[in-house]
Amino acid sequence: MPGVFLKAAVDDDHFVTWGIDKEAVVYFSGNRIFAPLKTTAGKNLVKFADGKGLLVSGYCWPQTLQILPGTPYVLHQSMGRGHIVAFADDPNYRAFSPQLQRLFFNAVFFGPAQ
Repeated sequence: MPGVFLKAAVDDDHFVTWGIDKEAVVYFSGNRIFAPLKTTAGKNLVKFADGKGLLVSGYCWPQTLQILPGTPYVLHQSMGRGHIVAFADDPNYRAFSPQLQRLFFNAVFFGPAQ
């Protein structure tokens, strides 16, 4: 089965990340790797961890493990009167992670009220 579990750092001062621990394990099976946003453009809400502790479980190509540290898994940008919340992978895939599902539900339910 493709995919890996990776450690991530969470910015817990945002409506998308309410109820998530500062450190999380996220499931990643996609091929989208986002460049980090500048602080003037938006927020990098969940970023892949730095260093050797990134890989928790599964197999990931060594080249990918060199690229991923510090890159965002969840991004937020304000646009006009709305919000853009981007996920690097499907947070609801096979209901693997209640934490990732919470990120999705927070974005859907709390986003319109912001």
